[in-house]
Amino acid sequence: MAVYQRSFRPYDGVLSAASTRFLVPARYALQDLFRSKLFTIFTTLCFVFPLLCVFAIYLRHNADLLANLATAGIEFEEWMPIDETFFGVFMRVQGMLAFFLVLFSGPRLVSRDLANNGLALYLCRPFSKAQYVLGKMTVLLLLMSAVTWIPGLLLWGLQAALEGASWGVANLRSAAALVIGSWVWMIVLGLLALAISAWVRWRPVAGFCLLLVFFGGIFFARAIELLFNTEWGYLFDLHHTIRRIWTDLFATPAPFFFGRPLDLPIWSSWAALAILLGLSLLLLSRRIRAYQVVK
Repeated sequence: MAVYQRSFRPYDGVLSAASTRFLVPARYALQDLFRSKLFTIFTTLCFVFPLLCVFAIYLRHNADLLANLATAGIEFEEWMPIDETFFGVFMRVQGMLAFFLVLFSGPRLVSRDLANNGLALYLCRPFSKAQYVLGKMTVLLLLMSAVTWIPGLLLWGLQAALEGASWGVANLRSAAALVIGSWVWMIVLGLLALAISAWVRWRPVAGFCLLLVFFGGIFFARAIELLFNTEWGYLFDLHHTIRRIWTDLFATPAPFFFGRPLDLPIWSSWAALAILLGLSLLLLSRRIRAYQVVK
């Protein structure tokens, strides 16, 4: 066909609904992540601890095995009670694994598009900045949900089914804490990872920055404590802040740091996370820009 005979032909295929367009980049991003065998293996290993928890609940309700352990002098019921402390430990372990999932996957989600000028291809279509961020965020939320509140609720439901309705009614707070604590952590961690990915294009450096935010705050907090004799510097420590919120949700003792408990007001921890969320959203809005937006 001659060049002069070519003309513009609009797309006449099926259009995605505007409310679900954010799922398109999420689907391709997930496919790209699981092409890595190392990432797939690590994601699979994240389910080892929940399986161990299932085994612990099974042991707790196996009468024959408990009798054998009691004969051997091991009181398993007292050694590992299934209560708010049990689910609090589950939340801390799986929350840490969720962080490493985001560490491996988050830095590459936005930096690739910025490095290759891919945002122009996204946002020159009927696809808003909010949909773009939501699509990338969906990837992280799905990964973290699979290892935090979903297996946590399954464990809680298994324990309630074996123990009885009275246990479920008495421990509704643990179920609510699993959901609320997981979602708070997922939203904070997801937006923080996307903000860092948007501003740091080199993936290893972006991963280092995320590690620095999570683990480096303790050194800054410790320096403030030594210089000014105050514990308020621990609000800069993301690890301490989220643990303080989790302990309040599960009604467990305050976390220990440097051999003593820190009992800062719970409102201060929520305020610190709110400020971090605001900064992350601000960084994302300033970095993600379209050359042209078609409505």
